[in-house]
Amino acid sequence: MRAIEVKTIKVGECDVVISHKPGKNGYIVICRNGKPNQYLHRAVCEEARGRCPKGKEVLHSCDNRACINKDHLSYGTRKQNAKGAMERNRLHTGDNPGVQGENHGLSKLTNSQVLNIVSMPGKQRVIAAQFGVSQRLVSLIKRREIWRHILRPKTEPSIKSKIAKTFC
Repeated sequence: MRAIEVKTIKVGECDVVISHKPGKNGYIVICRNGKPNQYLHRAVCEEARGRCPKGKEVLHSCDNRACINKDHLSYGTRKQNAKGAMERNRLHTGDNPGVQGENHGLSKLTNSQVLNIVSMPGKQRVIAAQFGVSQRLVSLIKRREIWRHILRPKTEPSIKSKIAKTFC
């Protein structure tokens, strides 16, 4: 196996990869042994702990998908992975919304930026460019389809004001 050159920075106890761009799911993807779309954290875990046993997957104890610190990687079942995610509020279920907003690892915006976007007048594509996001994301925020946990619902005019307008 040919060595893969990877650059990392230390963030707390994590070794966070900065030389490779994460895939859509947040994990670092590499070409390994001539096979594309292989996860780097899995390769590091196999290097440190041997081949992944059948029926097991690589678990991150730090919840940082870009981390390749071998001390944060271990083998476990999917059930163990889901249980750990639930205990650390990383799993979305009916009773547990999981990590939301700026605390989500893939979030491009902070809570205050979202509040600014909601209140900003103007064309959505211009607003999107100011924050380095897509017009679609701005639209979803303004329609309160996402980031609802920090946004108040659009206020409906009260019945009194509706009645007052009809008689004025």
